[in-house]
Order: sequence, then C-alpha cells, then structure tokens
Amino acid sequence: MDLMTIGTFAMRTRLSPKALRLYDRLGLLPPVRTDPVSGYRFYSEDQVAGARLVALLRQLGMPLPVIADIAGIAAKAPGEAAEAVARYWAGVESVTAERRALVSYIQARLTGDDMARYDIQTRTIGERTLLSISRHLHLAETDAFFGDAFARLRAAGPGVEGIAGCPFLVFYGEVSDDSDGPMELCRPVASGSAVDSGVADVAGVAGVADVQVRVEPGHEEVFIRVALKDMGWPALMPAVDALEAWVREQGREPAGALRQVLIADQRTAAPDTPVCDLSVPLRLRCPRLRGPRLRCPRGEEAGGGRQGRSGYGARQDRGSGGSRRRRGRPGQPGDGRSGLVAAGRSAQGRAQGNERRGFGGRDTAGGGGWAAG
Repeated sequence: MDLMTIGTFAMRTRLSPKALRLYDRLGLLPPVRTDPVSGYRFYSEDQVAGARLVALLRQLGMPLPVIADIAGIAAKAPGEAAEAVARYWAGVESVTAERRALVSYIQARLTGDDMARYDIQTRTIGERTLLSISRHLHLAETDAFFGDAFARLRAAGPGVEGIAGCPFLVFYGEVSDDSDGPMELCRPVASGSAVDSGVADVAGVAGVADVQVRVEPGHEEVFIRVALKDMGWPALMPAVDALEAWVREQGREPAGALRQVLIADQRTAAPDTPVCDLSVPLRLRCPRLRGPRLRCPRGEEAGGGRQGRSGYGARQDRGSGGSRRRRGRPGQPGDGRSGLVAAGRSAQGRAQGNERRGFGGRDTAGGGGWAAG
C-alpha cells in the first residue's frame, strides 16, 4: 500500500499539516503509520474522503467532538451521518434566530424605539400554602433539577384548582453558564392537607429534606399571558420591560422577583395556546384614610379578587369605558433596572418540558400567563 507524507496528504485533503497534527493528537484523524524514529506521519489514499469530510464540517463551525462522532458514523452509515449533520445545523439556525432577536432588542434599547404592545392584566391571589425547592445551579444543571423537583413536589400532597394552584418558578438571579441563580420551584398545596395543617412533616411527605413549606400572603400580581409561539429568550425581554414600565407608571411596589407561572404543557400545546404567565407579585395598596397612618395587615386582599386590564395596548378597566395607554419604551442604557426582574432567562425554556405531568392547578379558563425570570 502506497503511503503519503503529511505534506502530500495535506494538499490532497485541503487541510494544513498543523491541522492534521492536531487531529492526530485528538484521535480524530490518526495516520496509518508514524515512523518511530523520525516521528513522520504517513497517510493512505483510503483516508482522503474522511479527511475532506472533516474539512467541510469544520467550515460549518462544528466542534471537533461532534465531527468525530459524525465521521465515525459516516464510514458505516452515511444516511445516519447526514441526519446528524441536519440536526446540528437546525440547532445552529435556532441559535442564530435567537441572536437575531437579541440584536433587535439591543438596538431598540439603544435607540429608544417603542416596544411591542402587550395585554397587561392584574389579578388577586389569595393566601396559600406553598411547597418549594430552591437551588443554586448553572444552566447545564437545570434539566436534572426540574425533572427531580417536579416529581418530589407532586408526591407531597394534593394541589389547588385554578390559576392560584399553578406551579411557578422564581428566579432570584440569572441562571446561565456563568451565574448560578438561585432559582426556586413552588407548588401550591390544598388548604387542610396534611402538609398545610402541619400534621405531616414536609420532609417525610416529600421524601426529601430540602422541600420547604411557607404561607404566602394574599397579593395582587400583574402579568402578561404568553403563547407557545412567543416563548423563549430573548424574545420575551420586551415583555419584561413592559411589566417593569407598568409597575413604575402605576406607582406600585413589587412584592418579589419575576415569576414564570406554568399553566399548560408545552409538549402538547398548539403554537397559539397560552402556556405561561410572565408575572410580578405586587404589594397590596391600603385605602387612604384620614387620621393616624395604618398599615395593611399581611395577607389582606385588595380588589375583591377582581381581574383588570391595563397598559400597553390593553384597555384599563375602570368600570365603564376605559382609556388607551400609550406604548412604553424599553429602558435606556444606564437607566437602572427596577430590580423586579430576577434574570433566570436562560433557564426558563428548560423548565417547560419537565412540567405538568398531572402536576395540578390548571387554569380552567384556558388562560394563564407567563412569569419568566
């Protein structure tokens, strides 16, 4: 069998000798023979096609470990290798689309262009008992966390009907490759249950020691309902800006971090189906009374559970009639974010596929919005 030196092989394959030496060290494209004395590498004619495939895949920006997998498949099953290339490129196009949306968002913030219109609504949530699991984790760890945490909380006790019973995520910090949150998964449980009444030990019911129980006071919350087709980051960033602007304009005070209320199963939802609420809990407003200043008691509900609409292309419900509010503008560089957004944005999409397998607490009206952090 005639062998080629590395120089000749480099010309045949359009790969440089430097690249060939790297691929040899990585085990991606080892020579047929290496001289034990001189260290010279020798290649065969049979390796030319595989080497050219490697060169083409590198032009796609494909990582070397992925190339190694595809090259190994191509020798035995070219059809499977072609499908693997298609899957890789679909992922690249998805990331490119997200980055294109991010570029548009950044440009809008820099130039002060008007943001998109959103139907911003408010509702009252009564006092409820929550089971939760909180964790510091990076983006790569979220899949395992969601799958395990949802199962634990489902097993802890009966849930609550309606929108108040939907599980939700709270992002207290960004969850990404560089930042570890923390983030919290919460599930409302039925009033009078063993967990709610204190009869049962939470750790015993849930089977784990890191499940916490707390009573959340009644509160109002402002939210934007989001359909499946509009999910994902950075597409939701303008919605977060709209919520922040609404809170500032209305003179309200956030009672906690931004939430992602999970109201539908994304695995079976149609593109136009609402799947979650982007929401911000609000501190209750006390009526203005003459005389000594009074404090709102914790858990007191305002507005009798009414749900209203306002702001950014939505009608503001004031009984009869209403008024149109002008479109808001995204915050400008250096404007100082209000702090109500806990940016767990990178992780939110991963929560959806692990949700709702009988988790309970669906919005029977088919609504629900999305709280993303």
